[in-house]
Amino acid sequence: MESETIDTMSEINTYKVRWLILIVASLSGVLRSYCQSCFSQISNVLARLLEVQLWQIDWLVVNQSICFLFLTLPVAWITERVGFRKAFIIVTGLLCVAFSLLILGVRVERGYYFLLFGQVLLGCNVTFGYAVLPLVSSIWFPSNEVASAIAIQFCSRGIGEALGSLTTPLLVNIHQSNAVVSFRLTMLFVPFVILSVVSLLVSYVFVPDLPPLPPSIAQMKKQNGSVKIHTTIHESLKLYFFKVKTLFSSPSFVVITTATGLVNPVFRIYTILLSSMLRKEFAGESGLNQVSGNLLSVAWIFYTIAALVTGPIITKTKRYRAILAFSAFIQLVAELSIVIGMRLKLRALIYPGVLLLGAGAGMTETSLTELAVEITYPLEPSLVSSVNLIVMGCLRLVYSVISRALLDKYGATASTLPEPILVTVGFILIISIPMRFKRMEADTPESVPLIIE
Repeated sequence: MESETIDTMSEINTYKVRWLILIVASLSGVLRSYCQSCFSQISNVLARLLEVQLWQIDWLVVNQSICFLFLTLPVAWITERVGFRKAFIIVTGLLCVAFSLLILGVRVERGYYFLLFGQVLLGCNVTFGYAVLPLVSSIWFPSNEVASAIAIQFCSRGIGEALGSLTTPLLVNIHQSNAVVSFRLTMLFVPFVILSVVSLLVSYVFVPDLPPLPPSIAQMKKQNGSVKIHTTIHESLKLYFFKVKTLFSSPSFVVITTATGLVNPVFRIYTILLSSMLRKEFAGESGLNQVSGNLLSVAWIFYTIAALVTGPIITKTKRYRAILAFSAFIQLVAELSIVIGMRLKLRALIYPGVLLLGAGAGMTETSLTELAVEITYPLEPSLVSSVNLIVMGCLRLVYSVISRALLDKYGATASTLPEPILVTVGFILIISIPMRFKRMEADTPESVPLIIE
């Protein structure tokens, strides 16, 4: 057992089991994130195997935005009601069922709907994952480790996405028979089922609901200041919607959530559509799926590094808004590079733009999570993260549908035009809204606890 060096030594402690929890949470992030990028890079191969259209392959990822819209607030309420341990077990349990359905989808004839349902369950898993992600950090880690714990979890997403983008174009291609494609994809997902089962068992045996003592002063004040007298489902829902109302009464939170909702989904659009864009813009060239997969794999590595580096920078500088604004600016520059590159058919602008977009997205994810929790303290981090997820899911869905329609009708250049305009709006909003950093104020011994009744 380790302890923070503060005056309240007897009331504050950290526990080594936090690292096991972080490992399992990160492994779950790798597994689910893999399936958010592995299908889009081989969309033409899967369309032939499953006997569907390309836009239906897009929906293997886009459907998760629907999950975000309809499930996020219920999942946040469920997470708050059942507690950390049960929510954590749900996260790992959903993975087991989802990967089993993915294997069935690529094995049976016309298995598209098995594959789609497996991806829907992974969308549910992502929703629970976003609710649990800030809890792993705030419940188990001391203040000087919170940003790094969040960054590590976002890094796991980057690793999963990078592997997904890279491996499937290496395993299968349009020149192979359906039987070969089906067999190789089946063998790909078998280890995922095994790892999911192991994660579920570890979660069930080793993950408790709360540590015996809180890891930080802010968390101690939050636990001491929260009044937990509502026990019925009706009362719990009433309190929950009061918290949602309180959250939306904060102008800074509303503006920041809207702004990052405009910025955050942009990189996802390229993980879904980049291979289709390249096949459209450079028609007749072979190996473009592999080019797209390799490029996005490196971009996700950039994402991972940026997310990992951003955590310690935030911890050291406390420059929450400045770092978020810088990440949005990076994505704006990247978008402009891609638009010009598509228009002029210059790979020298397209490829670096995609890589820079990945780095900016990594910074945005980490800095947004930290900033949103900071300005809404002492509200539940799972609720804050969930509302962010709803906005991101809504705009991701809009971006995906519009970009696919523009791509099919007008070409790759047209499909890239809306994003830089909206990212510019998001950047202006981020730098203009005043805000108060409540958690930083509370994380001092002399500050007064904030109470939610």
